[in-house]
Amino acid sequence: MDAFASLSRRGQLLRLRRVGRTALASYGLGDAPLTLQRYEQNTTFRVDADGRPYLLLINRPRVHTADTIGSEMAWLSALRCDTDLGVPEPVAARDGSFIVVARDRGVPAAHVCVLLHWLDGRFINQRLTPAHLRRVGALAGQLQEPGASWAPPSGFLRPRVDTLTNDARVDSMARSAALALHGDHPTVADADRALQLVDALISTDDAALFARALEVVWATTRTLAEETGAFGLIHGDLHHENFLFHRGEARAIDFDDCGWGFHLYDLAVTLSEL
Repeated sequence: MDAFASLSRRGQLLRLRRVGRTALASYGLGDAPLTLQRYEQNTTFRVDADGRPYLLLINRPRVHTADTIGSEMAWLSALRCDTDLGVPEPVAARDGSFIVVARDRGVPAAHVCVLLHWLDGRFINQRLTPAHLRRVGALAGQLQEPGASWAPPSGFLRPRVDTLTNDARVDSMARSAALALHGDHPTVADADRALQLVDALISTDDAALFARALEVVWATTRTLAEETGAFGLIHGDLHHENFLFHRGEARAIDFDDCGWGFHLYDLAVTLSEL
């Protein structure tokens, strides 16, 4: 076990706060107060500076890289520029980049950090109504429309959203997932790894159920692959903790899982989390 993993939650956050402080210096905000928002896979702090709030996001290492996170910021910037949708707006550092790689001697790996303008709104979890969900469905479609027609810049790198394992997610980026529309999704190799995990960690009966579900998924995605406009760049994680409402408008946050996939996947995530 590495030294960071053996620390208490408080100890880990103290070190990640230092990482955040280092990152903020690249924006000229090194002395701004940091207020913890969430510490899960990624770490987020509210930053109050220049009379306005920001959100500092410290990305988890290993799964994503500076290239994939820079690509996420490129899509967000395009959405902000080309649409009036409620999505986060990236803030450029002093060098003009939307990403900052920050290190601290108490943290074993460098972390890619981004700063976003704060997006106003409130979460409605237990009180969601059909009217709210209609707005979320409309928002998903409005995000998918530019995602299907937008021309990504050179070097744009995002994964397939419908992978089952981290290994397959990384592999999908290496193989240029945008071009991998046809074929089995998830891949046979990815499915085999997932089946082995279910069998080992849960039960053989559950693995058998999972295998039957995969057959349904494969049949569906093969059909979708033949449909025009069924595939593109999507949010990929539009559940009730990643959409909020402001003056009746549905807004989307946390594009950490955005990538290439079938449009239907966005609705599947929304429904599965209700």
